[in-house]
Amino acid sequence: MLEKVVRTTNQLNPDVIALTGDLVDSTVYQIRQAVKPLLKLKARYGVYFVTGNHEYYTGDVDGWLKELEYLGVTPLHNSHVMFTHPEKSHAKICLVGVDDVEGGFLRSGDHGSDLTKAMKGVDSNIPTVLLAHRPKVAKLSLDNYSVDVVLTGHTHGGQLFPIHLWHLIREPYFAGLYQHKSGSYVYVSSGVHFWGMPMRLWSQAEITHVTLITTS
Repeated sequence: MLEKVVRTTNQLNPDVIALTGDLVDSTVYQIRQAVKPLLKLKARYGVYFVTGNHEYYTGDVDGWLKELEYLGVTPLHNSHVMFTHPEKSHAKICLVGVDDVEGGFLRSGDHGSDLTKAMKGVDSNIPTVLLAHRPKVAKLSLDNYSVDVVLTGHTHGGQLFPIHLWHLIREPYFAGLYQHKSGSYVYVSSGVHFWGMPMRLWSQAEITHVTLITTS
């Protein structure tokens, strides 16, 4: 299944690939071989990852961050990277990533969502895309920071009714594209596959292809 996801993603010829958490539910030792297809992910400017709550449930989050680096995936651990156009040095875009809030609750080392740390040194005039696992953090970032687009997940699009109701109550955004009052955008992915039971009801799995268009 993961091989098919990797092939389909690579066919999009992406500039950047973003993995917004809830990638694994087991330790590195238990499923190291199962995630090997991630080695084949290809993007012009790289593959990036932020933790979801399930990475913390494994009890092996630091092990996973190291394993993902080995697989060619760069964790954004309350940090950011800057991309510069190869022919236009003035054309830049910033990719910011924050840990899931569960990292703080579970007291996992220096983990936990820290937007201030992640955004430190980011020029507010440069277009900024934030990776944040939880829609709740997406709204917090747009209410308080200069962010243009947030890519998030967590809700799984409900996956199975009545789980939809839980996320509709607890999260400010549920699934799909939203526009914040600031004019910035949030996209909530329903996820590539599923959690728990291998089925969906009134929700659809997706590989999200986002195209950013300049207005100037």
